[in-house]
Amino acid sequence: MRRHGMQPKLDIMAIARELAQFQAGDAPLKVLLDWSELDSWPFAAPSLATVQSWKETVPSISRAAIVHDPKWTRHAALLAALLRVCGAAVRSFLPSDYDGAIIWLEQHRVDERAPYRGRAQHL
Repeated sequence: MRRHGMQPKLDIMAIARELAQFQAGDAPLKVLLDWSELDSWPFAAPSLATVQSWKETVPSISRAAIVHDPKWTRHAALLAALLRVCGAAVRSFLPSDYDGAIIWLEQHRVDERAPYRGRAQHL
């Protein structure tokens, strides 16, 4: 999923609905969120009701890589926390390590206790 340019405020339900469109069958998704070309994206913390709706809407995701500039860390941290609550392994990568994000997503197994050997930015 790629976002670029100016974005309206952070809307986790819009992201959940967009992710749900990719669900095909029962297999959990591996998702690359590319935010490397964002210009602006106002942050807004979701309400408790929105978080509950997120959990009911978002499809099963096994692994998510978020590629973003440091100025979007707050957005990425919120999304990573929501994905982790739903059981996903999540890592954040700088745009300069885009290839590392793809490699990490394609690994067959991920040991979350072991450090990633690329240039990952952990949230």
